[in-house]
Amino acid sequence: LVREATGVGLKEAKDAVDDLERGEQPELFSSPARTPASSPAPPPSCWQEVRALLAGGKKIEAIKRVREATGVGLKEAKETVEALEAGKPPPGQAAALLPARCPGCGAAQSPLQVRWVAPDVAECPFCGTHHLCR
Repeated sequence: LVREATGVGLKEAKDAVDDLERGEQPELFSSPARTPASSPAPPPSCWQEVRALLAGGKKIEAIKRVREATGVGLKEAKETVEALEAGKPPPGQAAALLPARCPGCGAAQSPLQVRWVAPDVAECPFCGTHHLCR
């Protein structure tokens, strides 16, 4: 999952997982130089519409909406929708911008623990606070 979310190699992903297991913030998630390119940022209403389409079983329409709103290609739109559907970090997500601790409850969090509700919005698994990651 770390490799899919960040695009790093096997060794860097393994080091990040080892850091998480020790309760440490991985360098991978705190280094701005490692931040993947961000996807275009459509308005929040777009992501509400995409989630509603997914909830209604209209995955193809959700993919079309992402393409219209962001201008990305079919493959990236499909990957984004599937990641949102699964609550995973979308491709190109700037995971490094996620705070190490939730401002709402103070709990430690990582890009693999939170639920991604939009490509640049993560939800704390403990208190439900939304974090804008731009």
